[in-house]
Amino acid sequence: MTHYDIIKKLIGSVEPYGDSNIDEKRLENLNDMQVLVEQLIRDIKSAASYSDRQERSMHQIGLQAKMFLQEIANDISELS
Repeated sequence: MTHYDIIKKLIGSVEPYGDSNIDEKRLENLNDMQVLVEQLIRDIKSAASYSDRQERSMHQIGLQAKMFLQEIANDISELS
């Protein structure tokens, strides 16, 4: 089981169903997921701050985090 599978099992579905009672719970799930994603993105943003370090391992972590955030930014800009 992957980390994603575990989180999905813990939080539950966020996909609308079309029934007010079910969708009310799914909206709560969406809020929980958004809080988690926000916290994770902050952690990745913090790691990205090391992309300019000279130490190879720190630079690699920072660079990977920075590239990931750029990909996410591009994906989000495509929604507009």
